[in-house]
Amino acid sequence: MPLFVLLLFITLSSFTYASSSTPVNELTICWEKELKPPYLTLDTAGQPTGIAVEWLTTIFAAQNIKLVNKLLPWKRCLKELKLGNVDIVPNASFKLSRTQIAHYSAALYTTHLYLYYTNKLLAEKDLTQAAAFAPYKVGGVNGFNYGFLDDAFNIDTGANTRRSLLKKLLKGRLDFAIMQREVYLAIRTQDQASTEPLKAVPSPITHQAKYFVLISKKHPRAESIKENFNIQLRKLRVSGQYLHILKKYTEPFFEQKKAAN
Repeated sequence: MPLFVLLLFITLSSFTYASSSTPVNELTICWEKELKPPYLTLDTAGQPTGIAVEWLTTIFAAQNIKLVNKLLPWKRCLKELKLGNVDIVPNASFKLSRTQIAHYSAALYTTHLYLYYTNKLLAEKDLTQAAAFAPYKVGGVNGFNYGFLDDAFNIDTGANTRRSLLKKLLKGRLDFAIMQREVYLAIRTQDQASTEPLKAVPSPITHQAKYFVLISKKHPRAESIKENFNIQLRKLRVSGQYLHILKKYTEPFFEQKKAAN
């Protein structure tokens, strides 16, 4: 091997080793601009807060890692992740194509999918099978991943936000709106809704949906970040702090629901 080639190889190898062994002190995290209460919302200063924000802040603080928050549209977050301009994107459902650009963490949380409706006549129908929804218009949010439903519903993704999706349903432009129960209850609580709660049935295809943290493969310590995140997530659960944070944000709207009943 020529001397200059050997020296170049040693230099590049040393640079790669140094990059991969350098401690991670700061990570840029991209939160979706279309907020997802109670997991992601904004405080009075306009900064990200919520269950997922507090979980991640706690997990990375335990590793002495500072988080730099960005708030961008969901598709832009994924694009920036692919380019390596951001390191982490939370609140991501599983999609095989995303594994090409990012590592998936262990599941951060699980939500419960429901189909909400207003038509009283629908309550008399058997809505336990996916085929029952074929004649009806089911609404979702533009840009969201519904692939895990195995294309069981022909979903109209004309709504740009969760709130606009609910408005379309209330105006009769949809028969059903698919949404996570936890998010729906949080939105009602935030908006101090005076209307009657919507009727709902569990999704007959996938009642539960898991959400993860994506770590950009562009980061030189991506695999290490994922492994350490999963370790700290387990510790958070075992310590009881995971559940404490969850209850802190969810008990208010569950208490409100009990009072309404």
